[in-house]
Amino acid sequence: MTKYFLNYWVYGIGAVIAAGLYSIVTGHFCWEMLPVALCTFYLVRAADDYLDYDTDRKEKPLTRQQLRSLIIGLAAVFLLLHLVFFRIPGLASILLLGYLAWMNRVEPLKLLFLPLLTFYYLSMYLGWKDQRTLITAGVCLVLAAGFHLYKLRRRKNEAEQ
Repeated sequence: MTKYFLNYWVYGIGAVIAAGLYSIVTGHFCWEMLPVALCTFYLVRAADDYLDYDTDRKEKPLTRQQLRSLIIGLAAVFLLLHLVFFRIPGLASILLLGYLAWMNRVEPLKLLFLPLLTFYYLSMYLGWKDQRTLITAGVCLVLAAGFHLYKLRRRKNEAEQ
């Protein structure tokens, strides 16, 4: 299990960057976003690895059963973090978990996950009507669309070779 987390050590850097970006947008230090982002990154990775288990060609540090257990554990931590940091509104994270499970079965839904997360978290800090929330979620949608197009192009190039 430790090897799995160490393979994706860069998620720690990503979590620091995410917390920093939320802090910049909100105007105050959002330290609680560090563990939330880190848990989210690992949860998304584990869910993706689980669903791609049979088709993925890279080394698999965990068995399918270990990945399932990891996903359940990370989902529990995800929910707990949201309840601790955001209290009752944190219960909406159950919907995020449902969306995560659904998006891994319907590829185009992955495009909306980053803007959805951004909108959710900034709504917790600023409210959903705040201009910063709407603009930042819009920017995330454009970034997600760009990344999605990049991945489609890369898959196409790999298929042609």
